[in-house]
Amino acid sequence: MAKKAPPPAVPKKGAPIKKIAQYLVKRPPSATLAGGVSTNLDGYSKCPAHAFLKQVCECEDTFVQCRNRFTKKKNGEYNKDSQTALEIIANSIIVSLMGHFETYQKYLFGGVFERTVYLKNYNPDVFFQGLKKEDLSLQIDPKRLAAYRLSPTAIGHLLGEQLRVWHYPTQVNGLFQSLCEAEPFTVDDRKELALLWQLRHSIAHTAASITLPDAQKVTELNGYGGLPVVLELVAVNAICRKLHAIVRNANTAISAKFTSRLEPGLPLIEQQDLKDFLKVDSPKANQWL
Repeated sequence: MAKKAPPPAVPKKGAPIKKIAQYLVKRPPSATLAGGVSTNLDGYSKCPAHAFLKQVCECEDTFVQCRNRFTKKKNGEYNKDSQTALEIIANSIIVSLMGHFETYQKYLFGGVFERTVYLKNYNPDVFFQGLKKEDLSLQIDPKRLAAYRLSPTAIGHLLGEQLRVWHYPTQVNGLFQSLCEAEPFTVDDRKELALLWQLRHSIAHTAASITLPDAQKVTELNGYGGLPVVLELVAVNAICRKLHAIVRNANTAISAKFTSRLEPGLPLIEQQDLKDFLKVDSPKANQWL
């Protein structure tokens, strides 16, 4: 007599899958992660460089933690699964860092604009004429204005949100040139940022692959068309260090130009406000600044 087939296995029931929105955690803006730091926009408003560089250090520390704990072979090299996972994490960190860098730029620009009231003989008309040359699409979205009703939002931040040039360091230089006659990014820094922005674009928009057209946009990527974005694992540390230098150079250049144009006899409290806003500090200041 033929044996009966066993009954089909009943899948184990786990926790019910919720709507994605239900997984969001409503952590207060001022709260910090366990053992970590706050990355809320209030920090960027008070001191953009400090807020950004804290996040850079957090990302680098996270990657080091992964590198220290992922499985290695007896010869000290990572096994295949670990190597692949670390490369994916490295790419994710690039996207996160550049997102934070964009926020740093916006809040730096917005805060400097707010503080032009400290300058001698400042003419907003000259600034807005230069602004339109760098971003022809500038147009204030009334819906954004409505979203901030009853909120203490600075005009500079609203202006920064409307600009669309933050991925183009040469144009960002043009914005600050119009704003306060400063060029925050050196020639070398512009090249490095252009490369980072293109890598971020390729990771986020073309499945971590460098398309042939994109490979022609940045000289350093010539010859990488059609290849995936793969970084050496030490690159995360190198990029985090480089971003420290870029921010230091940018804030130093802006501070020098802005300070030279201050209204004579500006009250000390306002001088200190400017100094605090443009301060460059980091949890790894002794190592990287």
